[in-house]
Amino acid sequence: MFGFDGPGTHSLRKGAIYLVSSTLHGPNSASIHLRAGWSLGSVQDRYIFCDPGADQFCGRCLNALSLNDTTFAVLPPHFLPAQPLFVGDETAGWKSILPGYERLPPGFQSAARFMLASLVFHQDWLRASLPAAHPLFSSPVFTSGHAARLRPLILTGEFEHSESGLRATGIPPSVSQLRMISELSNHVQSLRHDLVDHTELLRNGLLEVPRGCVEEILKHIRVEGAKEVTSEDVSRMLADHIGPLSESRAARAGMRSICNCTCRRRCTCRS
Repeated sequence: MFGFDGPGTHSLRKGAIYLVSSTLHGPNSASIHLRAGWSLGSVQDRYIFCDPGADQFCGRCLNALSLNDTTFAVLPPHFLPAQPLFVGDETAGWKSILPGYERLPPGFQSAARFMLASLVFHQDWLRASLPAAHPLFSSPVFTSGHAARLRPLILTGEFEHSESGLRATGIPPSVSQLRMISELSNHVQSLRHDLVDHTELLRNGLLEVPRGCVEEILKHIRVEGAKEVTSEDVSRMLADHIGPLSESRAARAGMRSICNCTCRRRCTCRS
């Protein structure tokens, strides 16, 4: 597609600006210009500055993370801040995989931990994507066994990690709302499953109520030679008792409605 002298170092910046500026609901133009190191003009440069969150928002878009998913707030692979990574002298361990580590500024030494964590975390992908004879696999990180040994210590997650305290930055409000919607959806699904289970238990329990009533009655009123009481018998007995009571109540209500006398205890009037 391109000739040998086509893409260059300047193409990386141009391509990055094209990618982030074409992102739907992405960073604003001022943040993009400042990320690229472009001037906004002699007047605007005095008043418009890049907020850290906006610059990190650009960085996440440049990593092609989806704004339509909570993975946009993914955390980088990392170790616990105080986690020793090497046996014995920590500085000597770093020097074995990164010569000149002791002369690096403290800020870059902190960044080196993230670089090592990313390399260890993606080692399976690297082995699947690169030739087996790639020089990377001849580096001390892999030949000394550090990559395999450090793999269980890698921490990942989204938004914020409870153990390391690392928090994602450059996250727009829309992604935070996606997180809340996702948590609400999961909670509703959990409630649905619980409701189905409890409904099934309630139905099974109600089916056992007549049988339990019969067993309890038979414990107290069983008579030798008498016919056993079934659930149908209980229902029939209840109907026999409730029916007359309902009719009597309706009759009394009707008598009160047609009686015009002032008696209160027992009405002897005739219509």
